[in-house]
Amino acid sequence: PNMSHPPTIKPDTDTKIERITKWKSAVGPSSLATLPAGHTNPRVSAMITHHSSNNVSIAASEYHCITESKPAANLPRANIPSLQVGLNKIVNRWKVPNTVNFAAYAKGYPTDDARVYAAQMLNDACKDWNALQLGVSFKWVTKIEDAAFVLAYGGDQGSTLARSFFPNDDDLSTVYVYKRAFEPGYVNYMKNVFLHELGHVLGLRHEFAPEQEGDTVQLGVRNEDSVMSYSFPPEMQKSDESSTKEFY
Repeated sequence: PNMSHPPTIKPDTDTKIERITKWKSAVGPSSLATLPAGHTNPRVSAMITHHSSNNVSIAASEYHCITESKPAANLPRANIPSLQVGLNKIVNRWKVPNTVNFAAYAKGYPTDDARVYAAQMLNDACKDWNALQLGVSFKWVTKIEDAAFVLAYGGDQGSTLARSFFPNDDDLSTVYVYKRAFEPGYVNYMKNVFLHELGHVLGLRHEFAPEQEGDTVQLGVRNEDSVMSYSFPPEMQKSDESSTKEFY
């Protein structure tokens, strides 16, 4: 598929498995190829080591996230953003105990290393959230049929680095990583970007939601340095850990 338009499986009356089967039948199974869980290669491993030991600082910046962009009017309520927490008097979260599986598309990226690097960074961010033992954990799986969401490359979206989703009833959602996230000054913070986006997947809204986005319920103390703020790079705070534990 064109790297700016990764495969999208639109919900209809079919089950996820039926939709995937139809897609593979129509355009070929390779269009939905995914990386094996835990996959890496020597080049990406070396790149990760280099970034971790040469974490070059950048000027104070703002993280542009569009997960909480104004939803379309016809969007089902279950898909509308929720948690600082909550929207339209509904607070969505995952049932516990629960394992939220993700897969990673193998197609659509500008390079093979880019797809492996992004999947590794998402998995590393998942491990940080898993360490909180919320009762909800993330797991990288190989088959898209087993996944609750899939990582995809979304091409060039200007200043936007990534986009995710909030807890919903869809049987397959998507986390997008965009071109800018691979550029100098950002690529070495991709794990941090995914920490923020996985916060949304868990149900967390932006730290500034009460002032700028509305329809939210506050849990715990306000912290302008929250991983859910727009400060860059996003960093997990003790208040994020305690408030998310309270939420779950």
